[in-house]
Amino acid sequence: MFCSGKGQASAFPAIPERFTLIKEIVKPGLQHITFEKVWFNWVNKTARIDSKPIDDADTNPKKEVLDFNRGIKYTTDAFTGRCEISLITKQDRLVAPNSGDQLRMVSGKEYFKAEGAQTTRQYVGQRVVRGILSDVYIGFYFDDVKKTNYTAEWYFTTPEWVQATGFVEENTALLQLVVKKANDPMIEEIYNIIQIDEFDAVDWTDYDISGCYPFANRTTFTINFYVSEQKKAIAAISYDHAMRKVQLELATLAQVPPIRLTNLMLDYNGIDTIYFIATLLDRPPMMNPLLFNAPFEHPLHAAFAMIKGTVEEGVLDILVPVSQNEQLLMKATDIYVVQYAVEPTPPPIPVTDEPTPPVPTPTPPTPLTPPTPTNTSTPTTKLTASTNMTISSTPTTMRAPATRSTASTQMTTMSTVATSTVSVTPCTCPALTCPTPQAIRTCKTQPPISRTTQTTKQRTTPSSARHLTTRTRRLSSTISSTKIKHATPITTMERHDMSTPGASALRKTNPTNRTPVQHKDQGYSGGIIGGVAVATLVVGLVAGALLMQLYSKKTKHRQLTSQLLGDEDNQL
Repeated sequence: MFCSGKGQASAFPAIPERFTLIKEIVKPGLQHITFEKVWFNWVNKTARIDSKPIDDADTNPKKEVLDFNRGIKYTTDAFTGRCEISLITKQDRLVAPNSGDQLRMVSGKEYFKAEGAQTTRQYVGQRVVRGILSDVYIGFYFDDVKKTNYTAEWYFTTPEWVQATGFVEENTALLQLVVKKANDPMIEEIYNIIQIDEFDAVDWTDYDISGCYPFANRTTFTINFYVSEQKKAIAAISYDHAMRKVQLELATLAQVPPIRLTNLMLDYNGIDTIYFIATLLDRPPMMNPLLFNAPFEHPLHAAFAMIKGTVEEGVLDILVPVSQNEQLLMKATDIYVVQYAVEPTPPPIPVTDEPTPPVPTPTPPTPLTPPTPTNTSTPTTKLTASTNMTISSTPTTMRAPATRSTASTQMTTMSTVATSTVSVTPCTCPALTCPTPQAIRTCKTQPPISRTTQTTKQRTTPSSARHLTTRTRRLSSTISSTKIKHATPITTMERHDMSTPGASALRKTNPTNRTPVQHKDQGYSGGIIGGVAVATLVVGLVAGALLMQLYSKKTKHRQLTSQLLGDEDNQL
């Protein structure tokens, strides 16, 4: 409990103005426990806070970078990486409540409730906190935002305890801060300081805001620094220290804040060159009206032009301390802008079970080649069989000699004299197709042919059967000896010379008026051979049926004869 008028027996420990810390925030009334990691830099008026808020929406963790030099806040979703640029308002954290119309960042002591217009501190003794003996201080302050009096208790480790954190060891470290309402024993908030680390040099890579600027508003570049053969000095330097040194030199040269130079990297080729890679960001897209006397800074292209011009003139030299008596000279020789000339490769198309339809490929039209004129043609031949069937065709030149087919004869045996008329169906010529013109085949229609077959009645005596067999053999011999006669010449079409203007490609020719030309490979076409084969098959089937009929009648005649002879014998 704070007692007014009580003296201070021990001096209040110093609070750093630049530090990083991890703290646990306990709110007993809400039963909430949260954690925050803070980068606090009151000297350069910048800060970063990483936290996971507790709310009904279960918000993702977020990172806030506050630039009080320009009044800009960069809020990044730690899960999705989305960034939002906004203005700092009086309701934001780390804003001094009594700053009036001018935005002001709280100091280190104000951050820990240890300094204010109405703050009074008293030493109250020692207590054990978190198992550590601590010196306890109590104070009274007025919150300008909540307009309420609060009591604060600070717990520092005693000098016997040593805390090692970061690059230093300290004997007096802040362990806990407890906040209560005035004259109220209930605790409102408890801040457990898990780690606090004071620093002198700022690591600007902790304030990376490159994700808040699109590609068009940033430039990535590389500078080559010649370091000669200073391998001993290079081995002794701190790469982080050298990188921060180059960053500050370039920021001063381009008249931009160091926070605009981000994504830093330093590399050594092992011989004589150190490569410095960084990304230069554009200036903020907005200005905060609550900020007076904001520092001037160049836009992106102007700032980079100043860096590039200095490097190309060969006047950019940077000295990096190695020890008290030794420094490393880095002389800039070249500067390159990182270009992304190749577009990113798209993700592969997922494989599905359905087949992918083929993509039609357009095919250019093939020009027609005019036919080569020829002066030779083959006369059309007609085969005449015993049935007076006419088959006409035009022989075509073939690779192998064609085999001529002869129509078979038709055998007809009838028990009575009959007159039959056979109508011959004219053959159908195949139609010509473009683009190559060919000779047009025409067939002459034959009139129906009548023929009369004379037969004699067969007697029921053995001599009659023998006489019928003899007549059948003679008729077969006569039909087989029939010769093939040439039919009336058929008009054909001959290719004409295309070189004569206005001439037709085809003209009528009469094969009887010109001398036929003999070809080595001459024969019937496939249509003729197929027709002859069909005719032969039909004739064979008819002949077989007739022979079977004759055999059946002959058998019956023998049986009848035997029966008659048997009856005569019985009568005798």
